[in-house]
Amino acid sequence: MDLIIANSNYTRRLYQSYGFKVDKVIYPPVDTKRFKKWYKNVGNYFLFVGRLLIHKRPEIPLRVFAKIKNEKLIIVGDGPLRKLVEYYSKKFANISYLGSVSDRKLKELYSGCKAVIYLTEKEPFGIVPIEANTCGKPAIVSNEGGLPETIINGRTGLVLKPDYEKNLLKVLKDFNKYKFSPEACKRNAKKFDTSHFVRKLVRVISKIKRQSDD
Repeated sequence: MDLIIANSNYTRRLYQSYGFKVDKVIYPPVDTKRFKKWYKNVGNYFLFVGRLLIHKRPEIPLRVFAKIKNEKLIIVGDGPLRKLVEYYSKKFANISYLGSVSDRKLKELYSGCKAVIYLTEKEPFGIVPIEANTCGKPAIVSNEGGLPETIINGRTGLVLKPDYEKNLLKVLKDFNKYKFSPEACKRNAKKFDTSHFVRKLVRVISKIKRQSDD
């Protein structure tokens, strides 16, 4: 290989631990224009978006919202843990499961939520929190993988430390004390726009081509 590009500093460190030399980090593209016109005032629910897999940890928000019934959780996605999510949604009135939704519906959910909850295990990058920021909404993320690189703690969301269930419960009980600026969230999301990805990748490919021509 002429060059190895990682999709986050976390991924770069992971590759390097196996002896690979990583030359550059280029964050994956997020189509921020797709969400440009979507923003509503703060709604009355929190949102979980993602595949229902073990490493996505949907059980953490499920257990938390089962304890704080004055807050509402909406879950979007499908996967092996679907039955677990359905069980909680049937048992607790404040937990709603929508399954897979259309692109337009997802935009509506992003734009109307209080925050997105994304406590994934060792996520290399994580597009969902950036999509939430694009809609002017904060993201509550785990302090793992590439997530601390993309969400600014206290400004565009909250970066939780373990124990995640305990700390999520704590912040949700007093969530109104946090003041997140929709414009700050949108500015943060623009740093990961597709245009930046394309420009950086073209620059790298052009450099490799020049070196091969020489």
